[in-house]
Amino acid sequence: MQYLDVDEDNNRIVITMEGMFDVDEADRSTRDAVETFESMNPGFDVVVDAKAMKASDQEAAEYLQRSKGALSRLDVGTVVLVKSESVASRMQMNRVGERDYDLREADSVDAAHAMLDA
Repeated sequence: MQYLDVDEDNNRIVITMEGMFDVDEADRSTRDAVETFESMNPGFDVVVDAKAMKASDQEAAEYLQRSKGALSRLDVGTVVLVKSESVASRMQMNRVGERDYDLREADSVDAAHAMLDA
């Protein structure tokens, strides 16, 4: 499951990812995320709360690469990843695709916001 919350005042998106994604859900989530990225002002920041995310099968994980690719081609500011509690999920997130944007890690969503607000 994925939830998107847009904070227009701070030009920020919070993406909450929970559980395991099947291919259909990964496709839908990727399309929703990319559409939201494209609607933001240049320099937008993203908090990805993946704390409750579980590793998905490889085909579903390929959709994650598309989201990362969209961030790379758009004018994103900083992406802060709240690390998954699942070791397998963390490994999968690290494996999926290259990036050319500022990526940081935080232990909580509050810490991610504090990092971006500093």
